[in-house]
Amino acid sequence: DRLWRPGSYLPFDQGTANECIKCECNDHALSCSYNATYGRGICESCLHNTRGYHCELCTLTYYPNVSLPLNDVNICVECDCDMLGVSNNSMVCAQTESSTETIGQCLCKTLITGRRCDLCIPGYYGFQNGPTPGNCTACNCNLDGTLGQNNTCN
Repeated sequence: DRLWRPGSYLPFDQGTANECIKCECNDHALSCSYNATYGRGICESCLHNTRGYHCELCTLTYYPNVSLPLNDVNICVECDCDMLGVSNNSMVCAQTESSTETIGQCLCKTLITGRRCDLCIPGYYGFQNGPTPGNCTACNCNLDGTLGQNNTCN
């Protein structure tokens, strides 16, 4: 995690060892290279679906399991988005929690919900078995004939 320099044991008791320092790759890379601009080592070829200077992020089609330590080999979980329900065929999911998204939330098409984008929003049906799979159709129930004036259907 620092620039390599030759070491010396001379003069005895005052020499400079200049030992190598292990890179901070969170146990997800086998090597790193020193970056003078950044002032430290940059991890190379991150493993376990991680990315970033320190292999501290998940690749875009994975999200972090926040209950695990960052150096766990299973830290990154596949988004597992439903291709029928995602917007623009994107298998990317939310990497962080926000006020509008849950971590791991796939990017859903209009009228579709669920972490994997595999459900219709309330008042719509037919995601899997409707006239056009992957799309949701309005229930159009006659509210006078429903329990509690509810427009929910299957």
